[in-house]
Amino acid sequence: TFEGMPEPTEADVNFWGEPPFEATEGGRSVGAKSLEASLEDVRSALFSVGYPRNKIHFIKGCIEQTVPRIAPEKISFLRLDTCFYESTHHELIHFFPRLSSLGVLHIDDYGLWQGCRQAVNEFVDEARLNLFFVRIGRHGARVALKV
Repeated sequence: TFEGMPEPTEADVNFWGEPPFEATEGGRSVGAKSLEASLEDVRSALFSVGYPRNKIHFIKGCIEQTVPRIAPEKISFLRLDTCFYESTHHELIHFFPRLSSLGVLHIDDYGLWQGCRQAVNEFVDEARLNLFFVRIGRHGARVALKV
């Protein structure tokens, strides 16, 4: 959002039962302040890797207010990293249909936040999708191909 995190719901706890703004990892807070990043910081980091700038789009604001009003028609790589149930569910409803055939779906918080996992599982079940998720990374992110 570049404006901080939205309020979590009751479903938005990690797998140790800790709410997001009280959770710690190795003694470090993983709360709201540690998740803040300015638009300029993100822009600078992404542009530093040399990816074509015209293929990167930055949208400021909460996902529930910006999508679907602002969304690309086609997506080839869909990386969801909003942590919580409501935002993840909203993203899947509006972005997954735009994901191209053989497009990559990357769910960053699937293995860390219960609300994220619940949103993904509900969406997959309701849409009767046949996705094979592969675990990656230390927090159990999941990746799948849309076929």
